[in-house]
Amino acid sequence: MVLKSLIRRFSSSPSSFTKPGQVTTTIPQDLVLKVTQLEKFLQNDCKEGNVTLDEARYFFEYMIHLQPKPPISSFNQLFGALAKKKFYEDVILLYKRVDSMGLLPDLYTLNILINCFCNVGRVCDGFVVLGRILRRGFNSDAVTFNSLIKGLCLENRGTEAMEFLKKTVVFGVRPNVITYGTLINGLCRTGNTSIAFRIHEEMMDQGFQPNVEGKMEEAIGYFELIIQRGLQPDVVTYNSLISGLCKEGKMEAANGLFC
Repeated sequence: MVLKSLIRRFSSSPSSFTKPGQVTTTIPQDLVLKVTQLEKFLQNDCKEGNVTLDEARYFFEYMIHLQPKPPISSFNQLFGALAKKKFYEDVILLYKRVDSMGLLPDLYTLNILINCFCNVGRVCDGFVVLGRILRRGFNSDAVTFNSLIKGLCLENRGTEAMEFLKKTVVFGVRPNVITYGTLINGLCRTGNTSIAFRIHEEMMDQGFQPNVEGKMEEAIGYFELIIQRGLQPDVVTYNSLISGLCKEGKMEAANGLFC
């Protein structure tokens, strides 16, 4: 895609070595080589996750100095690869430079940005980006809300995450299995097991049949960790865990909690 845009640019620009009225499609070989390397980096390395921070910075600098600029989708590939490598702060900084150039982000760009903000404890900035999504008229999706819910949980704001989950219908987004799984996982990780079990019950009551067995096993693991640390789970935690296990047919495990 980048190479094609360069060919069009050179094709429309008369060369001093051509006769009047003629155009050339000759592109300097060093430029072709660099663009080819860039396309390999975006199409192969970024998709496969074979990127380093230094490589990403190098190709980013090259991209922002290209004329015409690569499309936002090319930057998305680079940002997405860095986010998967957990270089969240770097994505935020690089995005600011893209934004300052006037290159408009799309929904995919903004979702990456929300994910990065939420993973570095800046969920408030994530909600600012959500506002930008709504102002731009994009149809926010479950990915958007999953990141924000995870971010709230990471800041130990489980109650707010639950309330936000209820508000997703206002935006025309129905919570899905991943949404519930994100909330349950986040609550378990921050020790809010009783809330996590209540969410699990709600999910089951709504007819979802997700692959939550792993989540329940993880919840049980956190429950055992609480005991090992000398903490005493409350009645709600016990009741929620027992109910969840019973609904999954794990009667033996549920009975074990009575011992």
